[in-house]
Amino acid sequence: MKFTFKTAVLILVYALCWLPFTAFAEDPSFEVTVNTKKVALGSALQLTLTFEGGKTDPPQIPTVDGLDIKYMGPSTSISIINGQYSSSVSHLYTVFPLKVGQFRIPALAVNMGGKDLISEPIDIEVVDAQSDAHGQDNQTASIAQSIKDKIFLTLETTKKEAFVDERIGLTIKLFINGLAVKEIQYPQFEHNGFIVEEYGQPKQYQQVIGGARYSVVEFNTHIASTKPGALTLGPVKLDCNLLFENSQHRRLPTTGFDGFFDDSIFDNFFSHYEKRPVTISSADIPIQVLPLPEGGRPENFSGAVGQFALEASATPQEVVVGDPVTLRMKILGTGSLQSITMPALKLGEDFKLYDPQIKEEGGAKILEQVAIPKSEKITEIPAVTFSYFDPERKSYETLTQGPFPLKVNKSEAKDDFKVVGFGEQSSSSSPAQTQVEESFGRDIVFIKDQPGQLQLKGRYLFQNPFFIVMVFVLLGVWGLLIAVYQRKQKIESDVVYARRLYAPQKAKQGLETAQKFMMEGKQKEFYDQVFKTLREYLAGKLHLNSAHFTIGDIEERIKNQAKKKNNPKDSDFTLTQVRTVLDQCEGVRYALANLTQEQMKENFEQMEKVIDYFERNWK
Repeated sequence: MKFTFKTAVLILVYALCWLPFTAFAEDPSFEVTVNTKKVALGSALQLTLTFEGGKTDPPQIPTVDGLDIKYMGPSTSISIINGQYSSSVSHLYTVFPLKVGQFRIPALAVNMGGKDLISEPIDIEVVDAQSDAHGQDNQTASIAQSIKDKIFLTLETTKKEAFVDERIGLTIKLFINGLAVKEIQYPQFEHNGFIVEEYGQPKQYQQVIGGARYSVVEFNTHIASTKPGALTLGPVKLDCNLLFENSQHRRLPTTGFDGFFDDSIFDNFFSHYEKRPVTISSADIPIQVLPLPEGGRPENFSGAVGQFALEASATPQEVVVGDPVTLRMKILGTGSLQSITMPALKLGEDFKLYDPQIKEEGGAKILEQVAIPKSEKITEIPAVTFSYFDPERKSYETLTQGPFPLKVNKSEAKDDFKVVGFGEQSSSSSPAQTQVEESFGRDIVFIKDQPGQLQLKGRYLFQNPFFIVMVFVLLGVWGLLIAVYQRKQKIESDVVYARRLYAPQKAKQGLETAQKFMMEGKQKEFYDQVFKTLREYLAGKLHLNSAHFTIGDIEERIKNQAKKKNNPKDSDFTLTQVRTVLDQCEGVRYALANLTQEQMKENFEQMEKVIDYFERNWK
């Protein structure tokens, strides 16, 4: 190849063109920033550590009393400005304040490329949400508040001193002031040495403490100690989620392709809420548990502690030998039903005694037992006694019911067969037992006294038209429930599907608002709403980051879809419509251009066409 002057000039021009691209950014730098230096208690702010000209692991953030700092993840950006190449890595942290006051995030030191870099310390002011909302200075607040003043848990008992097996009330209250709380779980606590009953239905109400109004969630139950001594109840722990507002707006790094979509148009100026799981703990409560006294303890005492009443009956009072007598006992009171042992009936050999039926119903323990007298010489059923310990009187008490008079006649019918059972509750205090005499036929099959409802022989349930209709209805309902459940699961698990599903609904609401502004002649509000609606719709329909997508991202998605549909002209027309609408928005929102009512109507129709195109071609 012959080297000429022309060749030399071309080589020189080529070198000069590429020289800027070989030059990298400036020396490594390190910067620490926050999106706001003043935040309300119950909200959060974002801490960003930005490294330029190199990469490094996120440094350890020192613990700051009163602040909860949580690492969220890295973010990388690359930019080319006038041929100058630069890159940066940002590490993002969420800072959640725990109390009101002034705080300082200390200076951080890192080493990049053998160079030690130190950031500036950052001062943060945390104010009470209520005082900040009223424009008051934080220094005028009467007391410094913390997150513990906003949400806390208390534990209360009806007694601090109790006897073994004594039933005492337990109340747990969750107080909430000025915070958004959801998914509250039932309280949990260590209860070694105690028996804990199930919680009742929680109560919700308002309560004013020290001039502040709290929302209260109250849990109630009862406990009973199982051993004597100095015991500790709690601390109680309750899990829930706090909703805090996290305001973030980060601009895209400036690139060599500066343009309409890379500027403030697509900055993410909005607030959203995030969930933060928290565990609230209460203080513990010391309880002195006393042993039951040995002196004066009755022989039939079985461990019942509290205040009780005994009801007992025997019915009927006149029977024939072999007829059943139903004995009923009911114990009710303030003590624990679990610790009650029902009194045993001692009837002797003159009775045949069946196993008792014991149940708990309506805050009482009930025993029902059948006894059959064997001799006409029986004149009564012996008395029943029940002993318990009264913690108020600090003494043992014995309740007695009976004896119950009983007249037993001599049996005359020797061959009758009697079935014994419990009947319905009568108007008297004690329900009556029932007797049913069965007659035998010539064979071993019993004869029915009441045949019941008769049906045509040979006709089955599945042959009933109503039954067939109900089966298909139930199958249809079941299929519908499955479809609803699967759709819900898909929405929760498939982010792309969920965003595309909700995009047209949000766009419809935005169009209605924009049309209202257009009819009222509010030009700036109209174009603000048009821009917001179109941006959110495109981000959801194309599954783009609503803060960081450009017209190039939209163009790439649309052209790929157009290739599948083999319709490039339609996609070019849609891109033109998008650019036109956003240009008009830019002119009015930032250049204060004055457009006519006809131009507003035309832009509104263009946006409708854009949305219609995506609804038809982007499923």
